[in-house]
Parts: sequence; C-alpha cells; structure tokens
Amino acid sequence: MRNKLLILLVGFLLALPVLAWGQDARDSVIIQSKAVAAGLSGPAVFEVLVYTTNKDSLSYMVLNCTTRTISGSGYALLNRTATNLLTYGSVIRNLTAFGTFFTALNPTGIDDASPDAFLAAGGGDGVDPSTNWPPNASRTPVWAIKFRASSAGPGEMLITEAYVAGQVLGSYFTNTRSLDVDAYFGNGVLRVVFAVVDNPLPNDETTINSGASFSYGFTSANCTNFSLVSGPGSISPSGAYSVSGLCGGDYQVTIGADCGPAGMQTYTFTIHVNAVAPVANCPANAQIQANSPYNAQASASGGVGPYSFSLVSGPAGLSVSPTGAVSWTPSAADAGPAHSVTISVT
Repeated sequence: MRNKLLILLVGFLLALPVLAWGQDARDSVIIQSKAVAAGLSGPAVFEVLVYTTNKDSLSYMVLNCTTRTISGSGYALLNRTATNLLTYGSVIRNLTAFGTFFTALNPTGIDDASPDAFLAAGGGDGVDPSTNWPPNASRTPVWAIKFRASSAGPGEMLITEAYVAGQVLGSYFTNTRSLDVDAYFGNGVLRVVFAVVDNPLPNDETTINSGASFSYGFTSANCTNFSLVSGPGSISPSGAYSVSGLCGGDYQVTIGADCGPAGMQTYTFTIHVNAVAPVANCPANAQIQANSPYNAQASASGGVGPYSFSLVSGPAGLSVSPTGAVSWTPSAADAGPAHSVTISVT
C-alpha cells in the first residue's frame, strides 16, 4: 500500500514537500525499556511491550525493528516455535482484539546475532470496522515481543527502527482512509543484568511488628561485597542484613553488591512495620512504712523505645519520672487502706 501511494504522489511531493510523510506526535510506537536477568532460557521466557497512540482509526500497523548490542554483551534472542521457526505467533503476542485479522512476520534479517532485524504487521478485516484499532490518545500496550533467551553476560540491547542500506525503514500505520502515516518511534533499551541475590524475599517484602528485629542472609553466586545503599539497618559484606527499632510504617531498603563485569548492581525490598503500642510493667505490690521513702522502677515492653513514662493516678505526693522511676514518702495520714497507682508509657 505504501509503495503504491508513493508512486501516485510523486508529482505532488515535488511541489508540496511539506506533505511528505510528516510525523504527528499523536501517532507513536513506543518500545518498553526493562531489565532482565542474564542467562534466561526457555520458550517465551520474557516479553517486551509495544505501546501505541493513534489519532485515527487504523486498519494496518507495521513494526520495523532492529535489535543490537550497545554495551557489554547484552543481547536477547527472539522466540521461535517448537520446530525452530520464526513466525508472527512465535514472536508477537497480541494484547488487544484489534488488528488480528491479518498478521505477518518477515524474519529474513534475523540470524540470532547483533544486529538482528525483523518486520511484523497486523491488520483488520477490510469489511468489518470492528476489527480495526480505534483512535487512542493514551499510550496503550498492543503487542508483546517474545524472547527465548538473554545473553550470559550483562550489558544493554537497543530496540530501534530497522535500517536497510543505511536508510531508516520506519514503522507506520494505515488509517481507514487507506493513507499511510509515519509513526514516531520511541526506542527501548533492554538491560541484561546479573541477579544480585539468589534468594530474594518473597514478593520482595517482609512484615514485622514495631520494635521487633529482622534479619536475613542474602546469598549470590554472581556478586560479592554487599553494602547498604539506602534505607534502615545494616548488611555485612557477606550478605547478613539486620534491622531493629523501627516504628510503624513502610521502609524501602536497597542493598548493592559488586557483580564483577556488571559493576555495582542493586536489589530493593520493602519492610512493612505494624505499629504496636508499648505496655507498661509496673513495680510489684509492696507494703511500706509511713514516713519512709519508697523507690521503685517501672519498665515497658513492645513498641519502640526509648520509652517515656507518666503518672495517670495515685496518692498525693507520688511521682513518676519520664524514665519510669517511682518515688513516694507516705505520711501517717496515708497509712491504712491500699493505694492504687496507674502508670502510662509511650
């Protein structure tokens, strides 16, 4: 369709160059950037999303891509069928019901080495408008590019527009008026990284009560010399992490480690702390003599120290210091009935 349209417009392009395949910011193809672990292998072991925006209804979309290493040895191999074929279905997963009436993949530029290039296309049924992509102003994932392996070593892979004979072979849309529209292309970067820890916390989080301690031993086959990057607590070079005395709330902790050729890599987890109020432990009941000084010490448990004590109720003259020191010198008039004392702690 594009070649046919180009031939028809040749005469007009000379006189009206501003009409020559100008891009509109509302028409875009954006490739997701993400990080994956090194050494992944398996059918569709990870995916990279393709987002689009389009100002018009679309009957056709063409994605021309090149994948190439831009740092280290970072690279990934496109997914194949069980019989080692490259097909639209092996490489692309549709995330919407639109543009699936016609699908195609041109894998002639793929040799499983940097750089690789491929073309994927999808379209609707020309007589059924419900199969077309509707106008979309918000960035929406429409396809997922499937990969079967990541490189053994770390680095970065760029996913950008395809090049043929040094010329950009851009991605484009065809609207329902059969006009081809150049789409703005947003590159994606795939970061291939070593796994910093071999035993991450489940869902990268843990929950404790306020005032409680938490410890965990992180291990890594690829990295050494752990350090605390941010957040509470401490970690030894061998990976022993510990923290205590946290008040209620959520705390994000980032640790780092030296991962050889990959340099310093980080791992982040969250500590959820349930707020627990402290409980005052009052001195034991005692019998004391009138006009004789009485001294005792209150304590507390739970919550987070340091604690602060105060007197809620008690006989005249009895005092409680902020540190929990209880003192009283009863008079002869205080002799006889028992005296109740209530102490609070925060």
